[in-house]
Amino acid sequence: MELRHLRYFVAVAEEMNIHRAAARLNISQPPLSLTIQQLEEEIGTPLFDRVGRAIEITCAGEEFLVQARRILNDASHAKIAARLVGDGKTGVIKFGFISSAISGVLQNIVQAARAKLPAVVLDIAQGVNGDLPQQVVDGVLDVALIRLPENLPSGLEIFEFAREGWSIACTKTHRLAKKNSVTVEDLVGEKLIFYPRYNSPGGYDAMMRFFLENKVTPDIIQEAPEQMTIAGLAASGLGVGLVPDCMATIPVRGLVYKHLNGTEGQTGFALIYRKRPDKLITHFVDLVKTKKAGN
Repeated sequence: MELRHLRYFVAVAEEMNIHRAAARLNISQPPLSLTIQQLEEEIGTPLFDRVGRAIEITCAGEEFLVQARRILNDASHAKIAARLVGDGKTGVIKFGFISSAISGVLQNIVQAARAKLPAVVLDIAQGVNGDLPQQVVDGVLDVALIRLPENLPSGLEIFEFAREGWSIACTKTHRLAKKNSVTVEDLVGEKLIFYPRYNSPGGYDAMMRFFLENKVTPDIIQEAPEQMTIAGLAASGLGVGLVPDCMATIPVRGLVYKHLNGTEGQTGFALIYRKRPDKLITHFVDLVKTKKAGN
């Protein structure tokens, strides 16, 4: 049984006339009649009652008509779905992100994807900056939103789309809260809260070099894996948090942010993905690039 056999049967059932059905299908009448007979033989029961030239559909034929229409409809949808996937217009993207992306970057990307790629499902999962690149290489993720700088394994493409500096997070009563901006020298003697090196080896090392180049030894008394945790601990008065500038967009009760001079452009966001991406990932990356361009 082939799909064309079902199309032939549906045409006959809807026209209730072999001649009209043959004309509708643009074939001659004899092969159409033969196909219907072969179909009945294969199924093992009559689909039509024949009275002279007139035909009437049987109860078995009525049931077969329901199923035939469903199968033909499913086949049509399958063809369209396959074409959309092949064109990169539908599918699932496994998308990893870091916690500081909730300051606005993640929302902007998701909103743009929903508007421009409505048939694409984003399977979103939060991760650790140091783990996300390898997860993309291994295929656990298709793309990931990471913080710069980061040491990347081979086999990845990277698109940088936002650069920023670092800020300190302190309580409103802290002595640094009164300053318009803060220098690294202002942090001498301060108890600092930062993320552990395994979170982001590249970013951690870059920050330590910044202190070293300015001849300041950082006194990190607490490590926390996420920027929001760092901010929360700083708000409790445990110490001064080191956070990216974008965190200033997230209010935390009792907390103020001050830009750390000299760190401009030292961090930021990038999208990473495997080399030679398929059409779906290419469309997604192009969307992020367009978003950066302001279109």
